[in-house]
Amino acid sequence: QVIDLEGLAAHSGSAFGWVGRPPEQPTSEHFSNLVACEWAAMAPAPRWVFIEDEGPHVGKCSVDPGLFQRMRHAPLVVNVVAPRAVRLQVLVEDYA
Repeated sequence: QVIDLEGLAAHSGSAFGWVGRPPEQPTSEHFSNLVACEWAAMAPAPRWVFIEDEGPHVGKCSVDPGLFQRMRHAPLVVNVVAPRAVRLQVLVEDYA
């Protein structure tokens, strides 16, 4: 189960996060509602919910403080490491 904060915020969270996304981001309130709807649609515990680690904002959208704290205190953190060449290729594909 995955909640795609960047997809819901219409922003990839980077300096060029607006590239290739809709021209407008939702308001923070609408973003919070979208996240809540995604969460409510998830299978109940004990199933895992995966959320990419984000800062307190995704573009102009604020991550709900309660969710942000849950992310910071998650019982499991998966660190995905990709070689530099792969990361560069993804950047070129996404932003070129």
